[in-house]
Amino acid sequence: MSSLVPRFDAERARAASMRMRYVEIRNALAQLQVKATSEDGTVAVEMGAGGAVRAVTLTEQAMQKSPEALSRLLLETINSAMQQIADKTNEVVSPFVSNSGLDLQAITSGRVPANPHQRPQNPFAEEIERASAIPKRPMGDYARRQQAPENPASKAEPVDADRRRFETGEEV
Repeated sequence: MSSLVPRFDAERARAASMRMRYVEIRNALAQLQVKATSEDGTVAVEMGAGGAVRAVTLTEQAMQKSPEALSRLLLETINSAMQQIADKTNEVVSPFVSNSGLDLQAITSGRVPANPHQRPQNPFAEEIERASAIPKRPMGDYARRQQAPENPASKAEPVDADRRRFETGEEV
């Protein structure tokens, strides 16, 4: 057991370091902002981290387009901004997670990683989890929930006088 203490301290220090990296990433991502402009310059979209659209700017020429053309131009410009924000997110985050085994490109571009249920490998955490697991015990009849016997009074019909008072609203 005493051999676990230094390992636990090391893991605690590693967790504190990870928390500091998380705060750095969060602060850096909060500063991210990109601006994408359509090829003809009539539509501009400003986007923040996570694909949050912060502003859409339309020129007079954009307003002269048909609804379908304007819609298509907006979508193209938004998609361009999303790609830019994904690329910038990769630039900011990759130094912090370079050896984590995460498919960062897939995550930031909206693709699902190949195996989303795969847990990161951490032998120490797995050892602690195994050591702290509560052994399963067979449950005998003593541990099973017993059902209360039915109350025969709950199925009984009300007496005729009670039924009449109830139906007529007669007071007792």
